[in-house]
Amino acid sequence: MKGVIIGGGTFLGYWLKRKIIVNGNERPIIIDLPRNSINVYVSTKDVFYPLQEINYEEIRDYRPKYVLFNYYDLFDVGSLTLNNTGNNFIMAATNKLLDMAEELSCFIFVLTHINRYSEIENSYQSAFNSLNDLYLQYIELIAKAKRLKTRIFLLPNLFGPREPSLGVIPTILRKVKAGDRLELARTERDFMCVHSVVEYANKLMFNYEEDSTNEIVYYYLSSGNETSLLEMYNIICSVIDKKTEIYLVNDTYKLTKTQVDGSKIEKLIIPQDYFMSITHYNRQRI
Repeated sequence: MKGVIIGGGTFLGYWLKRKIIVNGNERPIIIDLPRNSINVYVSTKDVFYPLQEINYEEIRDYRPKYVLFNYYDLFDVGSLTLNNTGNNFIMAATNKLLDMAEELSCFIFVLTHINRYSEIENSYQSAFNSLNDLYLQYIELIAKAKRLKTRIFLLPNLFGPREPSLGVIPTILRKVKAGDRLELARTERDFMCVHSVVEYANKLMFNYEEDSTNEIVYYYLSSGNETSLLEMYNIICSVIDKKTEIYLVNDTYKLTKTQVDGSKIEKLIIPQDYFMSITHYNRQRI
């Protein structure tokens, strides 16, 4: 099965690509955006296009059967800053790939954040909220108009190997290991290990042949629990058998869930074993 992953070289996208290959599908074409502080993981075996330099003719000749939009990784500070100064190339690529999907009868998969900032305090938070909502509405509109079979995955806070270094879990791990003073917000989050998300998402994406409809389906993947940062800190301390000085502060920002018609969403609870996941994560970081 041939495919294209936009956002396929960073964190979630990397693990999705790896799972797709391990399951016997053809190595997908990777499109991603090199940017400061975010590693793009591609090998010499990958066909890779920077987001601003996509060769659409070569992709069309490749004749993919699916196009996967990984906005979960793409919508960060670095990419949105570049996007604002680069004539909105994320939307340009989305438009062209959706046109190609209609032409080639591709399946559409979208992975993005379920959370939104409830109180806007800076331009990044404003852009993050606006673009996540805009792209969901836009892809749903185009998919309906073009009758493209579409699966949309709404995701909470993911962690795991190859996560950007400024993420919550790698920050706690790094500071505990170094013995640095750590500020923890008094807040709770729905945390999920990236591997569990990839496992479930892959099954849901590639069982589409059993479903002959062209309807758009939303999946909300969740651990089923909200876990405090203090609890995650204690789990990490247990894993690495080390502690550091902590300072609890009020939550610097609040999150709310995106407003999607609840009748469209299938919520899937994936129980998490944080101790085991962080143990595995820590071993891969050594």
